[in-house]
Amino acid sequence: MNEKILVVDDEQDILQMLSKLLLQEDYQVKTALGGEEAIAMFKSEPEPFDAVITDMRMPGVDGIGVIKAIKEIDEYIEVIILTGYAALDNVIQAFRDHGAFDYLT
Repeated sequence: MNEKILVVDDEQDILQMLSKLLLQEDYQVKTALGGEEAIAMFKSEPEPFDAVITDMRMPGVDGIGVIKAIKEIDEYIEVIILTGYAALDNVIQAFRDHGAFDYLT
């Protein structure tokens, strides 16, 4: 079975683009339009996700909030931060404090 990835962003265009790219690489993809939706989906999905790609800056629950919530459910899940705002302090916080796997700008 192919790896299942949850993609989280507050911009529909970004979700569509990433989904298309990941589907072309044979991943199973689910999308969430924001942090709250992502956390709810992560909790309710019958088959676990293999990885999460989340935007850092979103209204409501941001990327750090997403990481914290899903790591409470599955401490081993790999999380990649996607951000247009490569503030070093955010990246360091995501890695050191919350167990992010990697980040993309």
